[in-house]
Amino acid sequence: MHHTKESPFREWFQAGLQVSSPNPKAISSISATANPTAVLKMTEDDVQDAAKCKKNISGVAAPPFPLEVLLQIVHYVQTHPSSQHGLWAMTMVSRSWYAAAIDSLYRKPSISGKNFNRFVQTICPSINAHIRKTSFSTMVKELDLSNLVHDSSRSLTSRILGRLKHGLEVFVAPQTSFGYDPDIMDSLGAEILMDYRINCLAALSKCQHLRRLDLSFISQSIALLSLLHSIHRLDQLHWLAVKCNCAVVDDLEPWLWPQNLRFLQLSGWVSIDGWPSSLSLPQSISSLAFQHCHSPKSNEILDLIKDVSPTLTALQLGPGLGYTNETTLVHWLEYLPKLLRLRISTSACTRWMTDFFVTAPAYKGGELHPLQRLELEFTDNQGSSILSINYTRVWNLIADGYLGCLRRFELRCPAHVWRPPRLREELEDINDFLCALAREDEESAVIKEKDAGVYVYKI
Repeated sequence: MHHTKESPFREWFQAGLQVSSPNPKAISSISATANPTAVLKMTEDDVQDAAKCKKNISGVAAPPFPLEVLLQIVHYVQTHPSSQHGLWAMTMVSRSWYAAAIDSLYRKPSISGKNFNRFVQTICPSINAHIRKTSFSTMVKELDLSNLVHDSSRSLTSRILGRLKHGLEVFVAPQTSFGYDPDIMDSLGAEILMDYRINCLAALSKCQHLRRLDLSFISQSIALLSLLHSIHRLDQLHWLAVKCNCAVVDDLEPWLWPQNLRFLQLSGWVSIDGWPSSLSLPQSISSLAFQHCHSPKSNEILDLIKDVSPTLTALQLGPGLGYTNETTLVHWLEYLPKLLRLRISTSACTRWMTDFFVTAPAYKGGELHPLQRLELEFTDNQGSSILSINYTRVWNLIADGYLGCLRRFELRCPAHVWRPPRLREELEDINDFLCALAREDEESAVIKEKDAGVYVYKI
């Protein structure tokens, strides 16, 4: 075992952190303040004490950290899962540490029921925004409230969005405090309800820098028409996930989508029969996902995506969809000529998937389908669906069949039904072959050799 003596720099750095460690009682009393200058004044004594101790063992005063070095340290710390506490401690060391870490601390705050009230007091010190403002509100770029259940209200969520509208880029809505009021839903009819505007949507429409909007965790579905009326002017929005209600709509209302939308995920009650003839998905969409949808069948989904089928590159079909014998996976691939990534939940389509690997057309010198990545999710508890697929046929389809462009094959199944002895040899052959094909692609490869092959995930 080799022993190395610590350098004077490391000794000084550790001594400085120990002497300048924050006092939990003092921090709890000042964290609610909304004025950064007040925080600096209250920690001035700590800064002076730390400056007196910035000497190494030889007695030579150590120079202060350059801002570039501090930013590199902050960047390293914020990539750690528990970065919130580390960044908070950095802001209490000195003025230079505060200046380097404060933006990262508030950029993506970790919100739970325990610290939500303190966060609201910091971001919204006053109900009236014109009376008392805080500079912390412009620092928040990503806000995830999905962990909140009964800790907030619809009016409070709206007020938070109003304070963060100038800098917010990513927003994940809470479960119960973003939606319709249950009393209003009972008292209003369906047609009136479609015209009712949620307070949260009014505040959301003013977040002009919003890039990602996730409404998939909310407990109550939102009328898709009302949502689009509020967000269609958000030009920077390119990612949208929504739990919507499309069963009752007004065919006379125009359907306006954000013009730069690239990804759309729909869940909830998506009844194709209730969708108006004027509804069409935006041409800008390249990725589409259906998660836990009720009612629609595979042939109805094909009718819905007809406007984006020529340009769609990624598609996800989650559990809840009804699959029919009229549409097989071959129909889907022929209908989507530019599809590069396909993910399917086999909970309701075991036979649908099995038939594909039997009926898929063989390569006869024509054009191969460009599908590069195929993901199968097996959610049945018995594990019968994962064993029903002929993996030798999969290999043949890649070698000289319809899936000649495939480079990555993923399987997801419950851990207790996974049986590697029966499948190991076949999957290893497919893995080696996919890696060899990716190696031959070289520079033109969409999926590089290090990412190609067979991946098995236990869920």
